[in-house]
Amino acid sequence: MEASPTDYAALQERLQDPGTARALHQLLDRVDTLNQSLTMLDEAPALLSMGTDVVDDQVRHARASGVDLEARLQTLQATVARLTEPATQQALHDLLDLAQQGPQLAAMAGDILDDTARSARANGVDLEARRTRLLSLLERLTREETLDALEDATELATSLPQMLAMVGDIFDDSIRRLRASGVDVERLLSSSSDAVHRLLTSGILDPEALDAVGDLGKALQAAQACPSKPMGFWSAIKSFRDPDVGRALCFFVEFARAFGRSLNGHQP
Repeated sequence: MEASPTDYAALQERLQDPGTARALHQLLDRVDTLNQSLTMLDEAPALLSMGTDVVDDQVRHARASGVDLEARLQTLQATVARLTEPATQQALHDLLDLAQQGPQLAAMAGDILDDTARSARANGVDLEARRTRLLSLLERLTREETLDALEDATELATSLPQMLAMVGDIFDDSIRRLRASGVDVERLLSSSSDAVHRLLTSGILDPEALDAVGDLGKALQAAQACPSKPMGFWSAIKSFRDPDVGRALCFFVEFARAFGRSLNGHQP
Protein backbone atom coordinates (compact mmCIF):
# COMPACT_ATOMS: atom_id res chain seq x y z
CA MET A 1 0.00 0.00 0.00
CA GLU A 2 1.54 3.25 -1.09
CA ALA A 3 1.40 6.40 1.05
CA SER A 4 -0.67 9.24 -0.27
CA PRO A 5 0.53 12.83 -0.66
CA THR A 6 -1.55 13.68 2.41
CA ASP A 7 0.39 11.14 4.48
CA TYR A 8 3.72 12.62 3.31
CA ALA A 9 2.52 16.08 4.21
CA ALA A 10 1.45 14.94 7.68
CA LEU A 11 4.82 13.20 8.23
CA GLN A 12 6.73 16.28 7.11
CA GLU A 13 4.65 18.42 9.45
CA ARG A 14 5.40 16.11 12.38
CA LEU A 15 9.09 16.07 11.58
CA GLN A 16 9.18 19.84 11.68
CA ASP A 17 7.53 19.81 15.10
CA PRO A 18 10.13 20.79 17.86
CA GLY A 19 8.82 18.05 20.15
CA THR A 20 9.39 15.43 17.48
CA ALA A 21 12.92 16.71 16.95
CA ARG A 22 13.67 16.45 20.65
CA ALA A 23 12.27 12.94 20.78
CA LEU A 24 14.39 11.92 17.82
CA HIS A 25 17.52 13.38 19.45
CA GLN A 26 16.83 11.49 22.68
CA LEU A 27 16.28 8.31 20.73
CA LEU A 28 19.54 8.76 18.85
CA ASP A 29 21.38 9.43 22.15
CA ARG A 30 19.99 6.21 23.61
CA VAL A 31 21.08 4.37 20.51
CA ASP A 32 24.62 5.72 20.96
CA THR A 33 24.60 4.67 24.64
CA LEU A 34 23.36 1.24 23.66
CA ASN A 35 26.15 0.94 21.09
CA GLN A 36 28.76 1.88 23.74
CA SER A 37 27.31 -0.69 26.17
CA LEU A 38 27.40 -3.36 23.50
CA THR A 39 31.02 -2.44 22.72
CA MET A 40 31.97 -2.73 26.42
CA LEU A 41 30.05 -5.99 26.64
CA ASP A 42 32.10 -7.30 23.75
CA GLU A 43 35.29 -6.30 25.60
CA ALA A 44 34.07 -7.73 28.95
CA PRO A 45 35.58 -11.21 28.52
CA ALA A 46 39.01 -9.75 27.82
CA LEU A 47 38.76 -7.36 30.79
CA LEU A 48 37.51 -10.17 33.01
CA SER A 49 40.39 -12.38 31.92
CA MET A 50 42.88 -9.58 32.62
CA GLY A 51 41.40 -8.98 36.07
CA THR A 52 41.52 -12.70 36.83
CA ASP A 53 45.19 -12.84 35.83
CA VAL A 54 46.00 -9.90 38.10
CA VAL A 55 44.16 -11.53 41.03
CA ASP A 56 45.93 -14.86 40.40
CA ASP A 57 49.31 -13.13 40.37
CA GLN A 58 48.54 -11.39 43.66
CA VAL A 59 47.38 -14.66 45.22
CA ARG A 60 50.54 -16.47 44.11
CA HIS A 61 52.73 -13.65 45.43
CA ALA A 62 50.90 -13.67 48.76
CA ARG A 63 51.28 -17.43 49.13
CA ALA A 64 54.97 -17.18 48.26
CA SER A 65 55.33 -14.59 51.03
CA GLY A 66 53.71 -16.94 53.56
CA VAL A 67 50.37 -15.13 53.71
CA ASP A 68 47.41 -17.38 54.49
CA LEU A 69 44.66 -15.72 52.45
CA GLU A 70 42.02 -18.16 53.63
CA ALA A 71 42.74 -17.37 57.27
CA ARG A 72 42.74 -13.65 56.54
CA LEU A 73 39.42 -13.87 54.74
CA GLN A 74 37.95 -15.73 57.70
CA THR A 75 39.34 -13.08 60.05
CA LEU A 76 37.92 -10.34 57.84
CA GLN A 77 34.55 -12.07 57.80
CA ALA A 78 34.58 -12.36 61.61
CA THR A 79 35.59 -8.68 61.89
CA VAL A 80 32.77 -7.58 59.60
CA ALA A 81 30.34 -9.72 61.59
CA ARG A 82 31.45 -8.06 64.83
CA LEU A 83 31.29 -4.59 63.30
CA THR A 84 27.72 -5.16 62.16
CA GLU A 85 26.53 -6.42 65.54
CA PRO A 86 23.97 -4.13 67.23
CA ALA A 87 26.16 -3.68 70.31
CA THR A 88 29.16 -2.68 68.18
CA GLN A 89 27.04 -0.29 66.15
CA GLN A 90 25.76 1.31 69.35
CA ALA A 91 29.30 1.62 70.70
CA LEU A 92 30.43 3.28 67.46
CA HIS A 93 27.52 5.69 67.62
CA ASP A 94 28.42 6.54 71.23
CA LEU A 95 32.04 7.07 70.21
CA LEU A 96 30.99 9.41 67.40
CA ASP A 97 28.78 11.34 69.78
CA LEU A 98 31.69 11.64 72.20
CA ALA A 99 33.96 12.84 69.39
CA GLN A 100 31.43 15.51 68.50
CA GLN A 101 31.46 16.64 72.12
CA GLY A 102 35.28 16.63 72.19
CA PRO A 103 35.77 20.41 71.75
CA GLN A 104 33.32 21.18 74.54
CA LEU A 105 34.96 18.64 76.87
CA ALA A 106 38.42 20.04 76.05
CA ALA A 107 37.22 23.58 76.82
CA MET A 108 35.72 22.37 80.10
CA ALA A 109 38.95 20.61 81.06
CA GLY A 110 40.90 23.79 80.22
CA ASP A 111 38.64 25.83 82.50
CA ILE A 112 39.11 23.33 85.32
CA LEU A 113 42.90 23.47 84.91
CA ASP A 114 42.86 27.26 84.92
CA ASP A 115 40.76 27.33 88.09
CA THR A 116 43.09 24.82 89.75
CA ALA A 117 46.15 26.89 88.78
CA ARG A 118 44.58 30.09 90.14
CA SER A 119 43.63 28.34 93.38
CA ALA A 120 47.16 26.93 93.76
CA ARG A 121 48.72 30.36 93.20
CA ALA A 122 46.33 31.88 95.73
CA ASN A 123 47.53 29.31 98.28
CA GLY A 124 51.16 30.22 97.64
CA VAL A 125 52.02 27.23 95.47
CA ASP A 126 54.75 27.96 92.93
CA LEU A 127 53.63 25.88 89.97
CA GLU A 128 56.65 26.87 87.89
CA ALA A 129 59.05 25.67 90.59
CA ARG A 130 57.16 22.40 90.91
CA ARG A 131 57.18 21.92 87.17
CA THR A 132 60.94 22.50 87.15
CA ARG A 133 61.44 19.97 89.94
CA LEU A 134 59.21 17.48 88.17
CA LEU A 135 61.19 17.83 84.94
CA SER A 136 64.43 17.45 86.89
CA LEU A 137 63.09 14.31 88.56
CA LEU A 138 61.99 12.96 85.19
CA GLU A 139 65.46 13.62 83.78
CA ARG A 140 67.05 11.76 86.70
CA LEU A 141 64.65 8.86 86.33
CA THR A 142 65.50 8.51 82.64
CA ARG A 143 69.27 8.41 83.14
CA GLU A 144 71.07 5.26 82.08
CA GLU A 145 72.26 4.40 85.58
CA THR A 146 68.77 4.97 87.04
CA LEU A 147 67.16 2.79 84.39
CA ASP A 148 69.80 0.10 85.00
CA ALA A 149 69.04 0.24 88.73
CA LEU A 150 65.31 0.01 88.03
CA GLU A 151 65.86 -2.99 85.79
CA ASP A 152 67.96 -4.67 88.51
CA ALA A 153 65.26 -3.93 91.09
CA THR A 154 62.62 -5.33 88.75
CA GLU A 155 64.61 -8.51 88.22
CA LEU A 156 65.14 -8.80 91.98
CA ALA A 157 61.42 -8.32 92.61
CA THR A 158 60.68 -10.94 89.98
CA SER A 159 63.01 -13.47 91.60
CA LEU A 160 61.98 -12.53 95.17
CA PRO A 161 59.18 -15.11 95.41
CA GLN A 162 61.59 -17.86 94.39
CA MET A 163 64.16 -16.64 96.94
CA LEU A 164 61.52 -16.54 99.68
CA ALA A 165 60.37 -20.01 98.73
CA MET A 166 64.00 -21.23 98.89
CA VAL A 167 64.49 -19.64 102.33
CA GLY A 168 61.23 -21.20 103.47
CA ASP A 169 62.37 -24.62 102.28
CA ILE A 170 65.70 -24.24 104.09
CA PHE A 171 63.90 -23.19 107.27
CA ASP A 172 61.50 -26.12 107.03
CA ASP A 173 64.39 -28.54 106.51
CA SER A 174 66.18 -27.10 109.55
CA ILE A 175 63.04 -27.44 111.67
CA ARG A 176 62.58 -31.07 110.58
CA ARG A 177 66.21 -31.88 111.40
CA LEU A 178 65.94 -30.29 114.84
CA ARG A 179 62.77 -32.21 115.59
CA ALA A 180 64.38 -35.42 114.36
CA SER A 181 67.23 -34.73 116.81
CA GLY A 182 64.77 -34.48 119.68
CA VAL A 183 64.84 -30.66 120.00
CA ASP A 184 61.65 -28.96 121.18
CA VAL A 185 61.48 -26.37 118.39
CA GLU A 186 58.52 -24.44 119.82
CA ARG A 187 60.26 -24.07 123.18
CA LEU A 188 63.50 -23.07 121.48
CA LEU A 189 61.75 -20.38 119.44
CA SER A 190 59.89 -19.15 122.50
CA SER A 191 63.09 -18.91 124.55
CA SER A 192 64.87 -17.19 121.68
CA SER A 193 62.06 -14.65 121.43
CA ASP A 194 62.29 -13.99 125.18
CA ALA A 195 66.06 -13.62 124.93
CA VAL A 196 65.75 -11.11 122.10
CA HIS A 197 63.14 -9.18 124.09
CA ARG A 198 65.39 -9.09 127.16
CA LEU A 199 68.32 -7.95 125.02
CA LEU A 200 66.30 -5.13 123.48
CA THR A 201 64.96 -3.95 126.86
CA SER A 202 68.19 -4.44 128.80
CA GLY A 203 69.59 -1.02 127.91
CA ILE A 204 72.78 -2.43 126.41
CA LEU A 205 71.74 -1.02 123.04
CA ASP A 206 71.14 2.48 124.41
CA PRO A 207 73.35 5.20 122.88
CA GLU A 208 75.10 5.87 126.20
CA ALA A 209 75.91 2.17 126.67
CA LEU A 210 77.17 1.87 123.12
CA ASP A 211 79.35 4.96 123.62
CA ALA A 212 80.81 3.41 126.77
CA VAL A 213 81.57 0.16 124.96
CA GLY A 214 83.19 2.14 122.17
CA ASP A 215 85.36 4.05 124.65
CA LEU A 216 86.33 0.76 126.26
CA GLY A 217 87.40 -0.66 122.91
CA LYS A 218 89.50 2.44 122.13
CA ALA A 219 91.13 2.20 125.56
CA LEU A 220 91.96 -1.47 125.06
CA GLN A 221 93.46 -0.68 121.68
CA ALA A 222 95.54 2.17 123.10
CA ALA A 223 96.73 0.06 126.09
CA GLN A 224 97.74 -2.76 123.78
CA ALA A 225 99.71 -0.33 121.62
CA CYS A 226 101.70 1.03 124.62
CA PRO A 227 104.79 -0.90 125.75
CA SER A 228 104.15 -2.77 129.01
CA LYS A 229 106.47 -1.98 131.94
CA PRO A 230 106.77 -3.72 135.31
CA MET A 231 104.90 -1.74 138.02
CA GLY A 232 105.27 -2.19 141.73
CA PHE A 233 102.87 -1.43 144.55
CA TRP A 234 104.05 2.16 145.12
CA SER A 235 104.06 2.86 141.41
CA ALA A 236 100.45 1.70 141.23
CA ILE A 237 99.55 3.93 144.20
CA LYS A 238 101.23 6.92 142.52
CA SER A 239 99.27 6.27 139.30
CA PHE A 240 96.06 7.08 141.21
CA ARG A 241 97.11 10.73 141.12
CA ASP A 242 96.59 10.70 137.31
CA PRO A 243 93.18 12.34 136.63
CA ASP A 244 92.46 9.90 133.79
CA VAL A 245 93.15 6.93 136.04
CA GLY A 246 90.97 8.49 138.74
CA ARG A 247 88.05 8.94 136.31
CA ALA A 248 88.42 5.32 135.18
CA LEU A 249 88.44 4.07 138.78
CA CYS A 250 85.33 6.10 139.57
CA PHE A 251 83.62 4.63 136.53
CA PHE A 252 84.47 1.04 137.53
CA VAL A 253 83.39 1.68 141.14
CA GLU A 254 80.01 3.02 139.99
CA PHE A 255 79.73 0.11 137.56
CA ALA A 256 80.46 -2.39 140.37
CA ARG A 257 77.88 -0.71 142.63
CA ALA A 258 75.15 -0.71 139.96
CA PHE A 259 75.99 -4.24 138.86
CA GLY A 260 75.82 -5.42 142.47
CA ARG A 261 72.38 -3.89 142.90
CA SER A 262 71.27 -5.66 139.73
CA LEU A 263 72.60 -8.99 140.95
CA ASN A 264 70.89 -8.49 144.30
CA GLY A 265 67.60 -7.93 142.51
CA HIS A 266 67.91 -11.20 140.59
CA GLN A 267 68.57 -13.29 143.72
CA PRO A 268 65.74 -15.58 144.79
